[in-house]
Amino acid sequence: MDVIASADYYPAFATRHRTAPLWTVQFHPEYTADLRERLETDFGWTEVESGFADVNASRVVENFASIGADSSE
Repeated sequence: MDVIASADYYPAFATRHRTAPLWTVQFHPEYTADLRERLETDFGWTEVESGFADVNASRVVENFASIGADSSE
């Protein structure tokens, strides 16, 4: 697997298999702003370091589709 994305808190955020059509992500795109209150209550999370503004499952799928299309050309 080749690392294709990383974050400050995790070096292998997304990977791609070298020869097979296999892609992975290591996070939870289902965590949306709808869960903000519960994350604050249960875990003390705030948007100081990370935010929900640009992160959602639809955007992840769109980005992967775009990258996959680019790599197949």
